[in-house]
Amino acid sequence: MRRVALVVGNGAYQAAPALANPKNDAEAVAKVLTSLDFEVDLVVDADRVGLEKAILRFAKLSEADAGLFFYAGHGLQVNGHNYLMPVDAEIESEQDLLFAAIEVAKVLRLIERVSPIKLVVLDACRDNPIARTLAARMGTRSILVGRGLSRMDDAPKGTLIVYSTAPGEVAEDGAGANSSFTAALVKHLPTPGLSVHQVLIQVRRSVMDATRNQQVPWEHSSLTSDFYFVKSLPLKVDPVPKSAPTVESELLFWQTIKDSANPADFQAYLKQFPNGTFADLARIRMGSKRQYTVHSPVLRAVPTQPGQVFWEVPNGPGMVVIPAGRFMMGSSEGEEGGLEEERPRQRVIIARPFALGIYPVTFDQWDACVADGGGNGYSPADEGWGRGRRPVIHVSWNEAQAYLQWLNGKVEPTGKEGPYRLPSEAEWEYAARAGTTTRYWWGDDKGRNMANCIGGGSPWDGKQTAPVGSFRPNQFEVYDMLGNVWEWTQDTWHDTYRGRPLDGSAWVLGGSGDRTGRGGSWNCDANAIRVAIRGGNSPDRRFKDGGFRVARTLFP
Repeated sequence: MRRVALVVGNGAYQAAPALANPKNDAEAVAKVLTSLDFEVDLVVDADRVGLEKAILRFAKLSEADAGLFFYAGHGLQVNGHNYLMPVDAEIESEQDLLFAAIEVAKVLRLIERVSPIKLVVLDACRDNPIARTLAARMGTRSILVGRGLSRMDDAPKGTLIVYSTAPGEVAEDGAGANSSFTAALVKHLPTPGLSVHQVLIQVRRSVMDATRNQQVPWEHSSLTSDFYFVKSLPLKVDPVPKSAPTVESELLFWQTIKDSANPADFQAYLKQFPNGTFADLARIRMGSKRQYTVHSPVLRAVPTQPGQVFWEVPNGPGMVVIPAGRFMMGSSEGEEGGLEEERPRQRVIIARPFALGIYPVTFDQWDACVADGGGNGYSPADEGWGRGRRPVIHVSWNEAQAYLQWLNGKVEPTGKEGPYRLPSEAEWEYAARAGTTTRYWWGDDKGRNMANCIGGGSPWDGKQTAPVGSFRPNQFEVYDMLGNVWEWTQDTWHDTYRGRPLDGSAWVLGGSGDRTGRGGSWNCDANAIRVAIRGGNSPDRRFKDGGFRVARTLFP
């Protein structure tokens, strides 16, 4: 597999203060890409002519399986168009952009035929004095000069564009040798068995941690297949100590390979842990896809200890075990934004652990179900936002039941009720609170970049759904419980909590006949994504902001 890369780091600007990190960033990225078998063209402090020549060299490459363009340095957004700044750029008017800067859209057009997979990584969203100078010269038209870079929706098919922060935002250059974004990128690129999207989730979390949620890397994708920087774990390297295996080393090994598509990784696991916790599942992953329907071996692999994660069905949801416990369900009388339908507040006991989907069900997972003959053959619309890792929308409560029927058919004999189901309202709120008593699981203030909602400060900011896992998880390690999409529960709708079961079970007797949704969505304001928020709707109604998450019973 031939992989090529052009890596550019521009920091020695002549008409603006020099940037310390881009040279270091480019060299660090070039080093790690070289170790991952990329043919790398490294260009540092390029003027206009040098940058053009490098891009043209890259554009003339052919017969590559994947091409990557990385740029660190100043970028500029004018009238919705993005430009990269050569070190000799002097921009005093909008016309100067045509001759002194390189438009990103032009780069995309030039590299369109380099390979079927094109990765464009832009660490170019720094605070830019060139932009401020141009804005001052443009007078009343200064509004056309935007912060950071703008979103690009016209990229050619097979392209993934990665920004160091959200469109319209400014990234940190970094106090160390590298920017916060590049430091995270270099750290996570070599992770075995992770697709590029999974790598970017890890990068996003690292940058958010390093910047205290002030910077959120963002991407726009039209990829039509998965791409792996490291497809699988090299078998020549012993990934665990040669001393007696420990539970910690086994878990670390499994977490590294669990998403791998290479059977050799699971052979390596079984060699080290022939009777390990995941041995049955590893043997199944080594075999044919049909073997996943074998009942007993799969169920023996399902853990029951709180915090443990498992994937039981291929192309199905990842699950995490939620511990037993008790909590106060509903909103208090004094809660800001609290509603009567969230009261009276009651103590509920969750007597046994259960499993809950780490994420809402995604389009990928729904489409896999339909391709396998499930989901009543229904293909929901995606509003033009994309499918893949985005939560499935336009699915009714009844259609969620069809998905569960398909899922249970993979682990239970056909025709019998299986362990997968929708969570009860009580289970949903218990998992969403994750041991907290505040309006949101992270506190009483809405915060910034914590969830996808109107005014939430995220890259999507109430405009459309966000890919699952775009924000940090709560204390139970579940993602996207608040905002993004409303999630169906098993319960029928009741106007208040008076008379509801206190054992955590679904409240299915009485009520209006509607079903209950929880969590709010991308087009809700902060008050409507509180942990206690709830709403009812007809079980056959579909919404562009409505999806679902699955639960699993762990005990008979």
